[in-house]
Order: sequence, then C-alpha cells, then structure tokens
Amino acid sequence: MRWLPKTETELAQALKEGFLSESHYLDLKRMPAAGKGSNRDIAKDLASLAVDGGALVYGVDETSLELTPFELAGFRERVDQIARALVDEPLHVRIEELTCVAEPTKGYAIVVVPESPTSPHMVDGRYRGRGDTTNRILPDAEVLRLHGRRRSTEAGIEDLVRREIERDPTPPGHRNQAHMFVVAEPVTSRSEMFLEAIGEETPTKWIFTNVVHGKPAIPLTEGWSPDLSIVSNVSRTSDGWSAHSGYLLPGREPSPEAKEDDYFEVELHENGGVRLFCSRASDSRGPDGKDKLAFETLIGGLTLRTVFIAQIVSEACGHFGSWDFGLAVTNLRGAVSWKVTERFLGTAVPFSSEEYVQVARATLDEVLADPLQVATRLVGKLNRALNGGSVPLPQPAR
Repeated sequence: MRWLPKTETELAQALKEGFLSESHYLDLKRMPAAGKGSNRDIAKDLASLAVDGGALVYGVDETSLELTPFELAGFRERVDQIARALVDEPLHVRIEELTCVAEPTKGYAIVVVPESPTSPHMVDGRYRGRGDTTNRILPDAEVLRLHGRRRSTEAGIEDLVRREIERDPTPPGHRNQAHMFVVAEPVTSRSEMFLEAIGEETPTKWIFTNVVHGKPAIPLTEGWSPDLSIVSNVSRTSDGWSAHSGYLLPGREPSPEAKEDDYFEVELHENGGVRLFCSRASDSRGPDGKDKLAFETLIGGLTLRTVFIAQIVSEACGHFGSWDFGLAVTNLRGAVSWKVTERFLGTAVPFSSEEYVQVARATLDEVLADPLQVATRLVGKLNRALNGGSVPLPQPAR
C-alpha cells in the first residue's frame, strides 16, 4: 500500500473516486463488534493480509462505501493485543486513526499489516491467507509453498552478502584482518525508489545531510573507528552512489597510501538497497602481533547504523514493506573478543570458523520501532560465540 488517506476528507474523496475498494490488499469494515468472536474475526483478517501485506480500513460500509465513524477510545490497544495474542506467530501492525470532524471522539482506523517475514500465520490452529476480497483457510500445498518461499528469500539475501564478500576492494595481499559486510534490501522495492526519495536534491547533498550527518550517525553508547564520520566523498557507482573515506577512490580503487584498516564505505542503490563495508572488524595485538582481536563493538554498531539507514530510506521513499538484512564477517578464525581481552571480563575463546554469516527479514514496523532488536538478530550469535553474550550492542546515547 503506497498511499493511504490521512484525514476524513481524504478518505471520503478516495472512496468517491474509487481509489479505495476491496481487493487482495485492502479490506473495508464497519465498526468492529465487541466480544471474543469479533476479536477472532479481526485476528483472521490480520493473519490473512500478512502473507502479502495490506490494510484494513475500519469505519466504512463495505457494500455502500458510506462512512460509518465509531468511538476510537481503546480501539488501537484492542487491535494491537489481538495481533500479538491471537495470531501465531504474533504480528506487528501499524494503526492510524482519522478523527471525525463532526464528532471528535469518533473516527476511522487504518490498520496497516506489513508483509510478514514469518508468514503464513495461524489463528485457531489454521493458517490464514487472502483471496481476491476475503480471508480463507490455506490448504497444505499453499502452506508448503509459502514456507519454501521464505527459505528461498533467505537464500537470496545470503547470495547478496556473498557477492559483497567477492567485491571486497582490499588488495588480496593485504587481507589479514576480519572484514565486515552489511546488506539491507527492501522487499518488493521499485527500481528507482531512491531517486524518487531525493527528488530535485542532488544525491551527494542528500547522502551527506541524511546519512553521514543524519540520524544514522547519532552518538551511541560506545565509539569506534572507522565510522560514518570518516566519510569525505560521495561518488557514482554502477548501481547508485558510494559514500566513502578518502582511502577509497571513485570506482572502489584503494588509494596508494591506504592501509588495510582504512577502508570504509556505504553504498545506496537506486532501488533503495544499502551496502556497508568496513575493513577493520579486527586488529592484531600482542608482542608478536599474532593475537587477532575481533571488534564486536564496531561490528554491532555499524550493523545498527545500517538499520538506521534503512529507516530513513523507508521514510523518504514511502516504502511500507519489509527489509531483508544480511551480515558477513570474514577471516575470523582464531579471533578472540576484544572486549573480553581488554576489559578482563573472562576467558576469550577463539572463533572456530573462517567466517560468520547471518540473515534476517524485518517488517517496517520492526525497523522503525526497534532497530536494536533487528541488529541483535544479525549479530547476536556472533556475540555469544565471542563473549558469551556479555557485551551489549552499542545503542543510542541518552
């Protein structure tokens, strides 16, 4: 759903002009009745829309398309509880209320159900989906197909992460430390979504204003280097634009004076996709320089910053859908936690694999409301392996 009304007047006009009508993605409802039965009906509607995403508009007669405003008090809380308690797995929904001009306590409610990364969902032990205009029970074959689609999506985002590993701009002879790669890809994006977002503004100005010096760069509880503050240039790439340090020249060419730990880059693709690369996910310490320390603070912090970038891209582009995220850290074998080693927090256990790869899909509501939780889904397993989960991710400083 790329557009939804924001006022009673817009709602009435959209219905009159035929811009809002029941479909696979939109359901119109009168005021929901009270009681357990009605709550379960709402749960079925929410679960059915979660397969492909959509919206429920309450306060409209689905037959006559006349406005039927209702008392809004308590409705938002009711729907939120239904989505979390009666749908399995619980759903995250967004609820927008439109006030009735003639009666301010009454109005309309638009319940936006993003495409769910864990669909299909069950209500009363049955998987629900949506037909052309109504919800329905899904047959076993379709449930299996949807589960297969989820596995295919996970494989797809991992493929994107693998491509980023192959694109590592560090000269092969200088790859001694761990390098990190983060991918954020909007699900069902439009090919020129980022171009639509910036409008008449130049990409360079937009990226510096909204990314390098914007919300993604807010102070966190811990600092590290390199970070967004090192970005000094924006240059065009084949897929979009690259914001990078002076040690990476346009075209991802390393500058002659660069050392391995100097490379840092954030890419924004024309379709809204985000890529982040950092060559300093570990460092060497000890008298002989053979002790490799993994910087879990840097890894977690830059992963969180990537989720912040997905936030602002969604808001700028009007993207209501989910995001696919992927994180890879290479050359990790034998690395131990920097935090545990430097802060004497216990025994540091060497990482036993050559690389770490984790992928996750998050709804837009998760990206907007709880970016730390999204980042934790990507780095949590790595943290547990390196430090037993004793080192929290950096988070916005209060």
